[in-house]
Amino acid sequence: MYQKLSRLFIVTPLVLALTQCAQQPNIPENSTAESGFQKNNVRKVITYDTPGRCSEIISYSAPTRLLLTTNSVSKDISVLSVPDLSTGKITPIDINPDKSGIQGIDTNGEPTSVAVHPHKNIALAAVNGLSSRIVAIDLNAAKSGKTKFILDQEVGIHLDSIAISPNGKWVVIADEAEGSSSTAGAIHLMDISKLGTTDRLPVYKVPGLHLHSVDQPEEWSLSLSVLTQIPDSPPSLARMTTP
Repeated sequence: MYQKLSRLFIVTPLVLALTQCAQQPNIPENSTAESGFQKNNVRKVITYDTPGRCSEIISYSAPTRLLLTTNSVSKDISVLSVPDLSTGKITPIDINPDKSGIQGIDTNGEPTSVAVHPHKNIALAAVNGLSSRIVAIDLNAAKSGKTKFILDQEVGIHLDSIAISPNGKWVVIADEAEGSSSTAGAIHLMDISKLGTTDRLPVYKVPGLHLHSVDQPEEWSLSLSVLTQIPDSPPSLARMTTP
């Protein structure tokens, strides 16, 4: 993974402003940032030192007003209450008061990515440890300072990034296969349409990819940017095989 972020920055971008910027003509390379973004449309609200000072991936749940951050050092997911994004007031939620300090959700391994479900108060995280797993977290329980896993399923070899389709039915998983020089990396699709009704969900490997590790695996990664534009309609499972 890349260098960890010791601080978490909260910003309040306006989608309309970003759309306007995208429609602007080419901006000279040496122009100021203000010429690319209209003043005050994107602004820093607050700098917050997260517990453990090692936040990496974040995801925000608007219904529960919770911000989740992965922490590779403490191997947990910090849960932060952010009632109003415009003020940036952040209150950490202690998941385990019996331990000293603010405790996050213990994932029993290193969480490498987290994504909030678009329609449910659930978050999914990729976790690496003795095995690679996808876990689903109940955000209503997390808001109350409790840990409740809706799903805990082994997937792949060494998971890195995940993203959820806009319709909330699919999870796209980037598997680096780091540490396994003889095994190629892969992209998996998990069908989460029945999440919460079974302890094991269907997982499919996208065929035709040849993503082999290199000598320095930490420099090889499946970029999350290729996972963010997921079609709303389900893919053709006839072209995929279950790993």
